[in-house]
Parts: sequence; structure tokens; C-alpha cells
Amino acid sequence: MEHILLRGSSNRKIIFPVPSISFYYDEINGYWLSRENGNLLVFDATFPGIGSKKRDLETGEDQK
Repeated sequence: MEHILLRGSSNRKIIFPVPSISFYYDEINGYWLSRENGNLLVFDATFPGIGSKKRDLETGEDQK
């Protein structure tokens, strides 16, 4: 017998956005920086970001 939460669930591949070559990873500080101006990747207008735990894709019970 399948668990009730597994009945409506589905598996989806999560795609993490990969920064373009105009950014580099600073291993000492642990973040991506722009080669052009040194700004953080997360503040770039073209970066879509990644989903959070609140956007749970397994069953949807955490979508708030």
C-alpha cells in the first residue's frame, strides 16, 4: 500500500541556473562576482535565482 503523501507526489529535476562566463566564483569568500564590475551575482538583474524550501516540488504541502 502506497503512503497517502506519495499518491499525489511527482519527481521533477531541479535545474540550478549556471552563471554566465561574465561571472567567477570567489573561493575565498564563497560567492559569485561579476568580472565586469565586481558586483555580487545575486544582485544582477539578469540572474533568476533559485527556489527555496517553501517551493517544495515533491508534494506541494509546503507551498505558502
